[in-house]
Amino acid sequence: MNSDLEDPLGEATLEDACTSWNVHLVEFREDITALIPALRRFLEEKFMVWFNVLGIVGAIMDPVLTLNKTISWLRKVRLGFTLKHPPALQSK
Repeated sequence: MNSDLEDPLGEATLEDACTSWNVHLVEFREDITALIPALRRFLEEKFMVWFNVLGIVGAIMDPVLTLNKTISWLRKVRLGFTLKHPPALQSK
């Protein structure tokens, strides 16, 4: 039987995307400026969809692990960004 007929909605692909996006995010080594708005939009608009998919595929602990890794990555890249681009000194 054709695999497209067995998996018409691409659940395996959806599961892979939902469980591995953060792996690609934390490996990103280029300028992250463009990624931050996209990450924010994802968390604001698609978080519950992502969370529901993980529950359906039985990966209920993945959101906790994924978000912890993402927060850790954001702290590292923010530190690197502020070291490269220090904020302007404020005059009193």
